Amino acid sequence: MQKLLKVFLLCSSAAVCLPALGGLLDPPLPSDAFVTEPAENVPNQLKPFAGKWSGNIFFGSIHLPHIVVVERIDPVLVWAVWSLGLSQYAGGPGAWYRIPMRVQDDTLIASGNRGRLTYRLRSIDAIEVTGTQAGGYPVQGTLTREPMLTRPFTEAEPVTYWPINIGQLVPGKAVGAYPSIWPESVSIAPPMQGLSSDRAKWLGRWSGWACGHQCDVKLAVLEVTDKNAKVLEIWTSEVAKASPMVRHGEFVGEELIIRDQNYYVTYRMRATGEVEILRARANALAWGVLVREP
Repeated sequence: MQKLLKVFLLCSSAAVCLPALGGLLDPPLPSDAFVTEPAENVPNQLKPFAGKWSGNIFFGSIHLPHIVVVERIDPVLVWAVWSLGLSQYAGGPGAWYRIPMRVQDDTLIASGNRGRLTYRLRSIDAIEVTGTQAGGYPVQGTLTREPMLTRPFTEAEPVTYWPINIGQLVPGKAVGAYPSIWPESVSIAPPMQGLSSDRAKWLGRWSGWACGHQCDVKLAVLEVTDKNAKVLEIWTSEVAKASPMVRHGEFVGEELIIRDQNYYVTYRMRATGEVEILRARANALAWGVLVREP
């Protein structure tokens, strides 16, 4: 940090400083970064987003380098590697984050506790970036495509890219206008003979919040095998009630994933027994935390 401050003091403006800051703010791309060809079911207007993009974004008079590698695009969720200048000083030991992005019409949106950025294609080789960052400061800039090897599409998905701050979320109650209500009877099956303890621990009920405490969420894992689970979900938003939905999910490593063409939700259990959630659906990305009920 002292080295960074010295560079700023030696420059009359951020624009002049940018070349000097390049070595500090543009670390090598992670060796496991990749780009996958979009699947056939991805809308055509979104397919050109796949690839590596770089350029500058502007906070008033401050210019910062910004790099995005859009690794995989699904109809409702995007996997991306993301670097914003100075992030290694503001957010941890490394400048690169793996983040989920949501799809909204013909744009990609990255949201977090420090702001929101929207990415819109201006051409097949240029992206316009707008949004706000910490403190509500407006952001704008342009990214251009850089060469990067693209590998063929595969059905095998990468691990879920979770929001940066999700590990710090605290269980609590939702505050939206519509509370979710359990059905009169929710039957949890006993563990199957020979079921591993890592899977048996999922049997039960959880409740909590998502959408910044505006969504009231309930989850009941009704049946479990080593590979699959039958669950009951209730997601009540800040603007609408919801009915219980029974869905079938798949265990991928330590995550329980439920998906279809227009729905993607991942559940991940903490050592405390709390469950973190990430859902992409209907042009919305939401996350939160649930606590086990008796």
